[in-house]
Amino acid sequence: MTIKKGALEVGRLAGVPVRVHWSALLGAFLFTGFSLSPARLLGYFGLVVVHEVGHALVVKAFRAEALAIDVTGYGGLCWWRGHVSPVGRAAIAWGGVWAQMVVLVIALAVSRWGPPSSHFGWEAMWVLTGSNAWMIAVNLVPLKPLDGGEAWALPILLGRRLRARLGSARRAGVPLQPPPAVTMTERIDDAFDAGALQPQVSALVSSLLEGARKKDEP
Repeated sequence: MTIKKGALEVGRLAGVPVRVHWSALLGAFLFTGFSLSPARLLGYFGLVVVHEVGHALVVKAFRAEALAIDVTGYGGLCWWRGHVSPVGRAAIAWGGVWAQMVVLVIALAVSRWGPPSSHFGWEAMWVLTGSNAWMIAVNLVPLKPLDGGEAWALPILLGRRLRARLGSARRAGVPLQPPPAVTMTERIDDAFDAGALQPQVSALVSSLLEGARKKDEP
């Protein structure tokens, strides 16, 4: 473990170093309602780390590099670098909330199958459900530096991309224009076109003339 700029590196998750700043203790105390409950404090730290790991996993999914995860007095930060499309940036903003939603679903399922039997368990479940849902809601407020400042661009960008693909598919699949309609009269006229029948008429006239000439011969 190393301490750098007031932060203690406590390990690595998904290959990304996790650092806890000294101010994180103060932030946890404020977030849990000035509670000294070990379950609530540990639950808070766990949610912050899960949130930032969610960001880091989506960063890696878009082939960028996750550099570090910081747990601080005002929450957490996932440091990363790389060239990512606007859709990728919006998805990265959602990554932390997606990870928290997974924890929320699991916690609700566990509490339904078998509620905690100890006070510590109840306290931890309170953080993983109620506090977790509250953190998700706050993070999705559409204001920077909260995740919602970029996250809500994702459905808009995906909608534009879907419309563009549907438009391209529609243009590529446009059937050829049908030939102009031809009336029966036009078909008959084509069948008796003088130019088309000229060789046959000439041959017939020549044959008749040749037959008449032979009859006139002695």
